Amino acid sequence: MTEREFAELFGVASTLPGANTINFAAMLGDRYAGLSGAAAALAGLIGAPLVLLVVVATLYAHYAELQDVRGGLAGAAAAAAGLVLGTAFKLLRGLRPDLVMLLVVVGVFAAAALLQAPILVIIGIAIPLCIGTVVLRNRRRG
Repeated sequence: MTEREFAELFGVASTLPGANTINFAAMLGDRYAGLSGAAAALAGLIGAPLVLLVVVATLYAHYAELQDVRGGLAGAAAAAAGLVLGTAFKLLRGLRPDLVMLLVVVGVFAAAALLQAPILVIIGIAIPLCIGTVVLRNRRRG
């Protein structure tokens, strides 16, 4: 596969709904071995994680009531939240946000973390707000 073919295939995979890697694997398998190649590529990509997920879910179903398991999951959740916040701060620093962007970020954080609003409500408000802000900003500049 040439670099151009790779770029074209990846471009198509990126425009399709779903994960880019899944789309890319299916199209690459199909290109070289047809339907069986696509199935093999998908099985190779998601087979092992699926088995691991089933094992972990089975273990959790069996041991979920143990206090140590609950404590471990609470710790893992706190660590994941810290990683997400750290990544968000790094991204914000690189974007050099303006006041409106910072207000949206603070509002989304407050709605999710403090008010525990449903994610669909937060998204339903935040996305139109952000799009409207960009449209107004571009009208002022243009």
